[in-house]
Amino acid sequence: MGARRTPGLLTAAIAMAMLSASALAAEVIESDLLLEGLTISFGHSGMAQDYTRGKELLEQACLDGSSAACGSWSWRRPEGPEPSAVVAHFEPACRDGDPVACLPAAWVLLDPAYETPNAALGQELLQASCDLGLPEGCAELAMAGLRGAIPMDRLTSMELLSSACTDGSGTACAALAQEDPSASVELADRACSLDSLWGCAMLAEADIQSSRTEKGLALHQMACEDGYLGSCLALGQRYSKGDGVAADPKQALRIFERSCQWGDSQGCEEAGAMLLAGTSVPADPTAAWGLIQEGCTLGDLAQCRRVVAYGPPFALSEGAFEEVAATLTRSCLQADDQACGSLGLANVLGAGVPQDIAWGLDVLERSCTAGDPHSCQDLGKIHAFGAGVDADKGTSRRYYQQACQAGLEESCQALPKRMRPDVAVDPSRG
Repeated sequence: MGARRTPGLLTAAIAMAMLSASALAAEVIESDLLLEGLTISFGHSGMAQDYTRGKELLEQACLDGSSAACGSWSWRRPEGPEPSAVVAHFEPACRDGDPVACLPAAWVLLDPAYETPNAALGQELLQASCDLGLPEGCAELAMAGLRGAIPMDRLTSMELLSSACTDGSGTACAALAQEDPSASVELADRACSLDSLWGCAMLAEADIQSSRTEKGLALHQMACEDGYLGSCLALGQRYSKGDGVAADPKQALRIFERSCQWGDSQGCEEAGAMLLAGTSVPADPTAAWGLIQEGCTLGDLAQCRRVVAYGPPFALSEGAFEEVAATLTRSCLQADDQACGSLGLANVLGAGVPQDIAWGLDVLERSCTAGDPHSCQDLGKIHAFGAGVDADKGTSRRYYQQACQAGLEESCQALPKRMRPDVAVDPSRG
């Protein structure tokens, strides 16, 4: 519990809010609607983003007396929360002693996807939430430490999670279950009983592994219907493969497409793959590439690269390449080597940006050297087929070897062919 009371920069600001323990407890209980509304509005903690339901909850929280909930829709925009507006709206409420208001400001400050990085302030706000007595704030603080978003050692993080779980945070119990396999079932059960859908999903998998398939599937179904994307993905994959249930590709596709609409990039990828393959459901290249592009927009850089490298113009919407290039540029500016490599490939191909082969090759080379295996493989293909450079099998093999050594299994499998001096130059023959 000592780590939980570590003094932060907000100590003076929140001291008055901690004078009455009973009043604080009542305030925390009344904050449930605000926390649920924010979680759904942000699509946080693995939840589907649902602005309509989120707004309903926030409006009710406002009517119930939560000043942070009132007018909170000012930070919302169709494509997602506006980071600067989120901080501007919720940080003052946090400093005034509302522990839940600390969370959304910290979320955008600690998540690189929001492009407003400020780990020190994010940690400060989470510490304030925890110090104000919100177990969920302590859980968020500990998990930020475990994933390396803030400087906090593992022992301190685990102790903080344990205290938060004891104090009633289902999220903390679920996080402990993930970190401690030996007690995972017991912790997942407690997490689920505390209304953590993450915990329910863990418990569902444990039931299925223990041959309690019907019970596990029912838990996944419940969690998916309530908006937990991990359970939707698990259900979709089981229907797709006939794993524990009768195979139902159409049902799987419906689940994946809904998950994609809810903001799950993996759901977009799964649905896109099914519609491209056309083996279990009718092929629909236009819908498939639209889903893959949506996965890119949601931040899956592998799907961005796929659009750049293989997306056929006839199946993509107007401006699709430009939108993907813009997504890659934003991520590359944050020093993401994978994004930079894909942007380099876009420049080599002229996909969504003016073609600049020399610049694109230079960016690919730097990303490959930095450890992005896809950039190395792309360079291997470019030098194998002479795309903007003279074909050179020796150089191609070297890049394939780098990609393989960096862990890209696809390049390892292709490497034996690349070692043969008579390998064909036709990409379709490898």
